Amino acid sequence: MSTNLEFSEWTQLFENEMMLAALIDRVTFRSFVLNMNCSSSYRIDSTMNND
Repeated sequence: MSTNLEFSEWTQLFENEMMLAALIDRVTFRSFVLNMNCSSSYRIDSTMNND
């Protein structure tokens, strides 16, 4: 499962907050949550520095 929304914004997709909490609990159990929403791109920065 993948989304660009933060967990706090998942209420836009799912109305029942109790079920949403259970879903997030199961999705994140024994997993790593990576925050990939950064302001700059490594590839763009690398390309710009190589010129």
